[in-house]
Amino acid sequence: RPRREWAGLLLGQFPSHRSNIQRTAQLLPPNDGAQLLANYEIWERKYEAYLQQLHEAPCTLLDMVLEKERMLRAHGIPDPFHALKLDENEVALRLYPALQSELDVIW
Repeated sequence: RPRREWAGLLLGQFPSHRSNIQRTAQLLPPNDGAQLLANYEIWERKYEAYLQQLHEAPCTLLDMVLEKERMLRAHGIPDPFHALKLDENEVALRLYPALQSELDVIW
């Protein structure tokens, strides 16, 4: 029973993954971005099929996540969250000087 719930949790992440991969594809040259999106679509179908067949297989949530990562790399998707990480880095860099000043006062 837990496997079904874990699989449901991982399947529920698809909309977020799709959104992030679309953002990442926009950072690439058009042909590369299109290829990334095509690779993602193939990955999503195969990973969904993998999760659907797990009802009988002995595995843990970690196994499912590791397989997800392995399959992403095998489909030419090294980091589906690349664009999101770039955005977060920009925010962190803007906040850093103020944070550094606050910490300097404390220390």
